[in-house]
Order: sequence, then structure tokens, then C-alpha cells
Amino acid sequence: MFPPLALVAAVAVPAASIAWALQGRTTLWAAAMAPGAVAVLVTAPEGLSAFGATVLAGPVIVRLRAAGWSPARSLVGGAGPLAAWTLGLAITGFDPFPENAAEMIAEFWGEGDIPPDRLAEIQASSEAALQVLRRTWVASEVVWFWVTLTAAWWLLGRWGLRAGHPGQGELARFDVSDAWVGTLIAGLAAVLLGGRADAVGTVGWNLVLVSGFVFTLRGTAVQVFWMARVGWKAPVRGLVIGAGILLALPMFLALSAGLGLFDAWFDFRRIRVTSSPERPDR
Repeated sequence: MFPPLALVAAVAVPAASIAWALQGRTTLWAAAMAPGAVAVLVTAPEGLSAFGATVLAGPVIVRLRAAGWSPARSLVGGAGPLAAWTLGLAITGFDPFPENAAEMIAEFWGEGDIPPDRLAEIQASSEAALQVLRRTWVASEVVWFWVTLTAAWWLLGRWGLRAGHPGQGELARFDVSDAWVGTLIAGLAAVLLGGRADAVGTVGWNLVLVSGFVFTLRGTAVQVFWMARVGWKAPVRGLVIGAGILLALPMFLALSAGLGLFDAWFDFRRIRVTSSPERPDR
């Protein structure tokens, strides 16, 4: 699929599922989702199970909202069906990367006019990155799906299709449970033990990726909060964050993750006491 079209579909499918589920009638939601399922069955039958796990997010989110969950927590819960499906694939030994991926990467870099010593370093780094990706693709899929659910929820609000259902709140006040610190520590411990038990190391890498993403988002919220406090307008804040991502991605990620982690102890924004019951982690 053409990449931009795939990106649109990644947001449009869960958005449609949530929108129809908000109508409150399961039969109506099922009828609305059926044409998409038929289209996937005809064009790419191997993707039918993934499509099913994706569209289940809509009813799950709506039911969690009805049970009193905040929008943020409900979106996390909505990622559950696809997370379970992805984990099931991993347990069966599925590998989304072709067996000759390393050779393809080496061939790609070999086509350029790169000095031999530099080429060897690039190929070694690429192989190491591929090994990490092979171990963390489950967490990557789950995180990406949560991102698309969040984008879908935001778009439905912009289009006026979730009346009575608030957004997730301001990014500047995004917060998570301090239990995520334990998740990160458990992941790092599992990675260290991974040399003895490969499965343990794989679980550890996935825990590190998910918790790292959570703390990076939290650290970004800290930056946005303080930029707003000094009077920077939303376009300027967006430009600064965008520049950090585009121009200094590794450093930006490290800084954001560090801020998010230490915010658990120092509460840089002083929002813990005044947080409402709608906190994302509660």
C-alpha cells in the first residue's frame, strides 16, 4: 500500500469504528464495519484478523467510557485487542522481517560511495538495530496503534462526532502512574538477563520500549508545560518540539525520556496535588 494511504487507513479505520460504536447500537456498528471486512477478505485475506482486532477498539473504548474510565485510559484499553493479537503472533514465532533483511541492508549501503571503514561501521550499526527491531516489534505495533487511536479520537472531536465525550486533556498536563518506573526497571533487568534466556531478553526489550515511550511523552509534556508558563504560544511550542524531533532526534528523545522519568520524583510541573479524577493514569 502507498505509505500515505496506509497512514490514512491506520487512522480512518479505528476512527470509523469508534464513531459507529458511539451510536450505542452494536448491530449498527457491525453493519458499518462489515463492508470493510469484506474488502479486506477479498483484497488481503491474511489481514482479516488484524482488521478485526483493530475495529474491536471502538466498542471497547465506548464500553470503558460508559464504565467511568477517562478518555486517555479508555484509549489505552482500546489497544488491548490488537495487543493480544500481536502477542499471539509473536508466540507462534511470526517474524515480520524477511530472513534476508540483513543482506538487503548490506546491499543497500554497499551501493553508495562510502569508504570501506565507514561502510563497515554503518553495516554493524544496521545489523544491531535490526536485532533490536526484531525483538521489539510487538511493543512497536502496540504503541503505534495507541497513537492512531489517539489521533482518531482527536479527529472525531474536531469533526463533532463524539458529542458528550471529552478529549484527553492538554498535553502539558499529561501524567502517568509512577508504577511505570517499576516497569522500566523490570525491563532493564530482563534485558540484562537476556543473554541467558533469549525469551526473557525479548520481553525486557519490549517493556523498555513501551515504558521509554511513556516517559518520553511525559517528558515532552513537561517541556510543553514550561514553554506555556513562560508565554510561548502554541505554534511556537509546536515548532520547538518539531525542530527537536527533526534536527536532534536521539538527543531529544533522551532528554524527554529523562525529564519524564525524573518527573516521577521531582514533579516539575507541580500538578500532582491539583490533579483531577480524570488523570490519565487513574
